Amino acid sequence: MHKTVLLTGGTGLVGRQLQNALVEGGHQVHILSRSRRTSNSALVHFFQWDVAAGTIEDGALKGVTDVIHLAGASIAERWTSSYKKTVIDSRVESAQLILKHLKANDQRVESYISASASGIYQPNTGGVIYEDFGLIDKGFLGEVCTKWEAAADEFDAVADRIVKHRIGIVLDSQGGALAKMLPPIKFGLAPYFGSGNQYYSWIHIQDLVNQFVFSLENELEGVYNAVTAYLTQKELNQALAGVLGKKALALPAPKFALQLAMGEMHRILTDSLQLSNQKIKEKGFQPGFNTIEETLINLFE
Repeated sequence: MHKTVLLTGGTGLVGRQLQNALVEGGHQVHILSRSRRTSNSALVHFFQWDVAAGTIEDGALKGVTDVIHLAGASIAERWTSSYKKTVIDSRVESAQLILKHLKANDQRVESYISASASGIYQPNTGGVIYEDFGLIDKGFLGEVCTKWEAAADEFDAVADRIVKHRIGIVLDSQGGALAKMLPPIKFGLAPYFGSGNQYYSWIHIQDLVNQFVFSLENELEGVYNAVTAYLTQKELNQALAGVLGKKALALPAPKFALQLAMGEMHRILTDSLQLSNQKIKEKGFQPGFNTIEETLINLFE
C-alpha cells in the first residue's frame, strides 16, 4: 500500500537517498524544509517549517500516514555548551512541533519512525551490544540519544507504532566519515586515533535507507540497531587504502592530543562500540553489503 510520508531531514546526506527510495516505492513524500524548495517529482512536495517559531506550512500534514524524523544538527562540531543545546533542541523540539500539529489536527498516523544513534550505548564494554543492552552512555552522546528517543516515545498519543533506529557510522562516498578519511589516505597516510583498536560499527548508506523503508513497509515496532558489522579503526583504514590502491603509513594520533584539539568531541573517534544487527535480520531485513570490502568497492569503484 502506498503511503504519504512526512519526512524531516530530507535534504541531508541520508534524507536525499531516502527521499528517492520512497518515491521509487510509489510513496508520496512531504518534506519539511527551512527554505522554500521545489521538486521535479510529482510525488515529492516541500513545505516550510520554522522550529523556533513553532510553524509548519499549511498542507504539510494533509493526508500524511507516516512520519520519518531524521532532522538534527550535526554532532561533528565542537561541543560548546551552546552547541550542545542546539544539537538536542534540533532533534527534540522539531519532533515536539510535529506532535503538537498532529494533535491540533486530531490526526493519527500509522507510524512514527525516528533516527537515533549508537552513541546511546555505554562504549568500551568489550562485548557485542544488542538493543536490550542496559548500560546507557553517561556523557553527551547518551544524553542526546536518550532525549531524542524520549521525544519519539511521546508519539504514542498519535501513532499506531513507533520505531527507533540506532544508527552506527554511515559509509558513503559523498560525505560523512569516509569524506574525512579520504584525503590523508590518498596522500599515503592512515592516521589512527588512540590505540586504533577501537571498534566502529558501520553501515552502507543504501542499507540504512533500505532499513528505514523496510520498517515503514513491514509494520516494525520498537528499537533496532542500524549497523551491518564492526571492525577496528586500523582495519577500516587498511580496507579503504586497499580499495583505493594506496599504501598508507599508519600514523598515531594520541588520545591526549585529540582531547586537547577536540575537547569532549574526541569521543566520536575514540569510543569503541560493537553493535549487533541480529534483531532487524530476524525481522527479515538483509543488508545488501555485508563486508567492508564489498561496501567500499561499491562506493569507490
